[in-house]
Amino acid sequence: MHFYLEEPMASINPSESKKGVANTMSKQEKILGAVYRAVDEVNRQLPEGTRIKKSTSTVLLGESRNLDSLAFISLIVAVEQEIEDAFQMTINLTDNTDAIYEKNSPLYTIEALVHDIFQLMEAK
Repeated sequence: MHFYLEEPMASINPSESKKGVANTMSKQEKILGAVYRAVDEVNRQLPEGTRIKKSTSTVLLGESRNLDSLAFISLIVAVEQEIEDAFQMTINLTDNTDAIYEKNSPLYTIEALVHDIFQLMEAK
């Protein structure tokens, strides 16, 4: 299942009912909004040349990332807080620390992060 969040949300499981798709889409958009609010919060602390781009394709981990480890941790904490504020639900994005080092880490890009948060929330 892939989610394309740059434009209007596009690719959802077609077997879901229309009502379910609408609810899923708005939930994903709300998650993306929470992530972008966290990005804004972290960017206020970063020098202009190192700020995080608000795009689903922004790389958070790996060689092509723009974040140092402190900014990355600050972002993860801010995202967890924004999700709690928006959904009244606590999530822990670092429960599986091995995932950070996987090739397809759920924390690799903003899009992967949104998808991972959605999956964590659906599992609760």
